[in-house]
Amino acid sequence: MDANSIWTSCSGCPCPNHHLPFCTFTVEPALSNDPEWMHLTCSNNPPSQHEETVLSGIISAYDQQIKNIDMEKSNLKAFSLSLNAQIVAVFQRIDALRQERARVTEALRQRKNLLSPVRRLPPEILNHIFLDTIDFPVPRTQNIQTVEQEVAIDLSPNWKFKSTESSLWSITRVSTQWRSASLSSPRLWSYVNILITDSNFANYSYIRQLGLQLDRSAKYPLSISICHIAEESVAEALPPPLVTILFSFSTCIRELHLYLPSYLFRQMTLMHLSLLSLEDLILLCTDGLSPTEFTNLCLLSFAPKLRSLEVVDIIDSQERFELPWHQLKTYRSDHAYQPIYPFRHIGPRAHHHLNALRKLPQVEECVLRLGDRSREDDFGDQVYPLICPQLCMLDLLSWNLDVNTDDSAFRQVADRLILPALSALKVSCSQRDDYEAQGFFSSICQLLRRSQSQITVLHFDHGRVLTEELLRLFRSAPTLEDLRLTQCQIGSAGVTTEVMKTLTVNHASSEDLVLPRLCTLYIPGGSFRVSDVVRMVQSRRSSDNSCRVVRLQTLRVCGYLPDPCPGFDATILHFQRYYAEGFSFGIIRITQ
Repeated sequence: MDANSIWTSCSGCPCPNHHLPFCTFTVEPALSNDPEWMHLTCSNNPPSQHEETVLSGIISAYDQQIKNIDMEKSNLKAFSLSLNAQIVAVFQRIDALRQERARVTEALRQRKNLLSPVRRLPPEILNHIFLDTIDFPVPRTQNIQTVEQEVAIDLSPNWKFKSTESSLWSITRVSTQWRSASLSSPRLWSYVNILITDSNFANYSYIRQLGLQLDRSAKYPLSISICHIAEESVAEALPPPLVTILFSFSTCIRELHLYLPSYLFRQMTLMHLSLLSLEDLILLCTDGLSPTEFTNLCLLSFAPKLRSLEVVDIIDSQERFELPWHQLKTYRSDHAYQPIYPFRHIGPRAHHHLNALRKLPQVEECVLRLGDRSREDDFGDQVYPLICPQLCMLDLLSWNLDVNTDDSAFRQVADRLILPALSALKVSCSQRDDYEAQGFFSSICQLLRRSQSQITVLHFDHGRVLTEELLRLFRSAPTLEDLRLTQCQIGSAGVTTEVMKTLTVNHASSEDLVLPRLCTLYIPGGSFRVSDVVRMVQSRRSSDNSCRVVRLQTLRVCGYLPDPCPGFDATILHFQRYYAEGFSFGIIRITQ
């Protein structure tokens, strides 16, 4: 046996053992294979006296070896038990340390909180933070049904409203400082969401909470949202406490959102409500209905400061409501998204929008969601083109399903308008039908030439832009500063090499420059060379000290471009010297 097999504990240190030795053992040959003893193992002959003496010595050595092995085994078992006990103690110590660390960490956090900078924020800053936590008005989403659901159940829009509670009630319970800061700002309490449900107005605590919030607003101009949740209310009239609130605070209401079914709009006319401070009014008809009796509703008897109106899912709004249309400066008309149905109409038609504009002589900003086209007799004997003398911002959006591009709702509206004060025009065509986008840009160009306005901003999304139309626009709209052509159809983009050459400034020429004020340009890629873009940008970034051209500040190339795009990626290197001067270049990749 190898001597290394003998193990003893180390000495001279407090640990039970530095290491366990690696023990090796010699292989004992079988006695029958040993030539010295074969004459005995292969017979019954007795050993000689000398052989007995040798065998006795070997047997004594083996007996001692077994004793040593048993002793070492016993010592290792004892060491194992001791080691297991120490391992348990170690884990107990680790667990204790973990708990102690958690205790110290919590104590540290509590004491650091005492030094938190938020404790030193003045009430004005705290109130700005609190203001960002307020959810106003009631968040709304449209529940888009499947074809089978709509055909079998209902064809009207289905609006969903999220029940929300003001965060201010939680804020006032955080600390004395936060409570004092929030109570010192009436503005925070001036944003009031009122949800009409059977449970709310049967619950005095909800009405009491509304009263407390309005009391804390301290006559600050109010923004009120009144929302009827159809799934939770069967009320056929406005709850009496709500009527009381509206009358009590009528002089303070500056912004009013009404998300109601048509029958509750009719109920409101019985109140003859006067809102002396009202500036913004938002009306959403949750049942999307326009019954014949829903006409000429005198929603407000007096609103001398009303300047902004937004209507959602209300067709022919100027016929539905008696409002001070003549004093409105901002008008928005929107409707819910509808799935494709060849037999149904979507939103206000073209003549509805034109009739509304006719009643808005002072309107300056207008956002219209276009629906179906109108029949020719829908326009009646009204005089066209319609002149809107003060309209300076027009935003046209479409979910239109018409494939008749010769007489689409967009063209019916655009071709009947003259807008001499127009400075910003934004058009977003439907992205669900390629046919709808044809001819729209041509109508835009004709509208601008007919109006002879000083247009500065023109955005056109998802449409067909032909080269000759774009070049004519450049010549007829020298005041353009922001031109964005995005998501144009593949193969129809009008920004070609010829167009880029026209936009390239020749400082040596005495001819009139094309778009000398252009600062922002978004162009569809794919119809010109990258070198054309580089030359154009360089010509519009350099100056001949004559101030004839404003430096181009922003350039974006939009389209179905690969990533990476070696040509345009290399272009960035040409523009690096302009970045420090504020120039910005980027690629907007469109994916489907």
